[in-house]
Amino acid sequence: MKLTSIYHFMLLCLVQLLLACSKPQTKAELSFNHAPHGSVNAYISEDGQYSVNINHDNTVYFWNLKKQSLTYIWQQSSQLNDPIYLAHIASNNQYVVTAASSAFALWDAHSGKNLGYWQVKDAKIRDIKVNNAGSAIFIAQSDGKIIVFNPNQQSRLEFYGHSHAVNHLDIDDQGEWVLSVADDYSALYWHAATGKVKHKYTMPSRIHFAKLLTANLGYITTTTEHQIIDLHSGVVKFSLAGLDKTYTSAAYWYAEQNYLITGHSQQQINLWDIKTGKRIKTWSAQAKSSRAVDGGMIQSLAIDHEYPYIVSQSSIGFTEYWKIP
Repeated sequence: MKLTSIYHFMLLCLVQLLLACSKPQTKAELSFNHAPHGSVNAYISEDGQYSVNINHDNTVYFWNLKKQSLTYIWQQSSQLNDPIYLAHIASNNQYVVTAASSAFALWDAHSGKNLGYWQVKDAKIRDIKVNNAGSAIFIAQSDGKIIVFNPNQQSRLEFYGHSHAVNHLDIDDQGEWVLSVADDYSALYWHAATGKVKHKYTMPSRIHFAKLLTANLGYITTTTEHQIIDLHSGVVKFSLAGLDKTYTSAAYWYAEQNYLITGHSQQQINLWDIKTGKRIKTWSAQAKSSRAVDGGMIQSLAIDHEYPYIVSQSSIGFTEYWKIP
């Protein structure tokens, strides 16, 4: 064989190897279909043990993922003109909150009992969270207001830091600190009891997603920028590269390895080394079509620490398990 032929053969092998390495992994280690007709939204508990699926029949399904068993079936309201589309599990797995655009409900995840149902009449609910004690429910609204509601005392605090619709918020376990983002191009890190803003971050367009990673780090995104922010100093530490025009729909902080896991539209899951800002691996969840509702948008992420596996839930209703390299 001529030297030039050998060179071309070796070059071709190298290119094929690089292409193989760059392709996202599409085969999950385990896969379960928890919503055969697709999921409006889903939320996996922080420890990967439980999940909430909101189905298109306006019913909420609470799953035990370790046993792969359906534990509770909840119906917040029979009003089909105001369907449920939001859910959150407190980080200690004690409480679940669900919401439609004008009403929300609190559930005991241990007994399955409903603990209350309330309506919101002045604006539409855009996001909702509950703290570990079940004593504070955080409601992001379309008018730029955030309500901190105490279901035990039936009292509320109102936060007016944003001037436009609040798209997303995240809280610490106790509900003491909040990271909220809005259409006013701002992300605010603020104290829930006083409403005092510790830091304000601005981006060049609407911010649609926020995640508290640690006591000192947060993650905020637009469709073009994805920033890791320092909650102590108030500065942007760095941006994640290679996610242009990608909608971030979920994120999880894997503390043991200092990894950030992000979920996106178009089935994509990414693993990042937060020390370097570099992407370690990409996976691609199952999809039925290119439509967002059944195209595999990642709705929630967690870690099953036993293996450990990344656990994802997508809009087509699949719960999938991915091996961490």
